[in-house]
Amino acid sequence: MALKRNRVQTLGVRLRLGNGRPSFEPEFISFFHIQADLDVLRENIERIGTAGYRVVSQIDDAIARIEDEVEKLDATTKGQQNDIDHKKADLNSLRREKEIPQN
Repeated sequence: MALKRNRVQTLGVRLRLGNGRPSFEPEFISFFHIQADLDVLRENIERIGTAGYRVVSQIDDAIARIEDEVEKLDATTKGQQNDIDHKKADLNSLRREKEIPQN
């Protein structure tokens, strides 16, 4: 920030008014200080915005991966429930066969 401010101060001193003299008026230099500060703040905001976008993008990617894993887990759970239901049916069938005497 100091580098930009010094550069702008130098520019402010070299700028000439209509009378051909450099301006040393506080308002003149103050305007360039404010402009330099705004430029630095604008750059900082851009950096923060870019970093924020990256963070949100990474969170979005993580959520997508979690959703994929949840879908896989759901499918696995349903498959296991079907297997359990088939095993129960087999056991019930075996119990019925055991109860019925064979000739």
